[in-house]
Amino acid sequence: MNLKFALSALALMFLFAACNEQLIEEGTADLQALSAGVEYEGVDINGEQRVCEEKMEMSCSEVFTEGDQFALDCERGGDVAIACGCHDYICVAKDDVFDSRPREEVGLDINGEIASCVPFDYSIDGEEVYCTAEFTEEDQFAVDCGEAGHTPVMCGCHKYICVE
Repeated sequence: MNLKFALSALALMFLFAACNEQLIEEGTADLQALSAGVEYEGVDINGEQRVCEEKMEMSCSEVFTEGDQFALDCERGGDVAIACGCHDYICVAKDDVFDSRPREEVGLDINGEIASCVPFDYSIDGEEVYCTAEFTEEDQFAVDCGEAGHTPVMCGCHKYICVE
């Protein structure tokens, strides 16, 4: 009887882990979708004003180029280097970036894994979003996070990360 219970519990744990991994992948896709389409205006390596959309994931060579040095100098000067492509950046004033970019938070999720999200907005594309009134395990996680002196960040309906 105990062996049967243990095997059932183990099977449920594997199922939960597989589902949770899928949710994390979906959450990452949602985060990338939120930041996709944000265009920034700044100065490129040639001193020209240029507009580009920030590229979140790229596979670039590991060679350090003039473009990479430009990005490094930009950030050392207190501004933000926006990647427009491989080794291709524009330099944008820090205030301009943070006014237009959703602020991403990083913390621990309910499973103790490092996770990140843009704090939840109750309106998406002008449409109000309503969450169910039920109190879930995730909601308790947020309460516990706050009681421990940390900051719970709402990432979606009943979905939180705990930020130190």
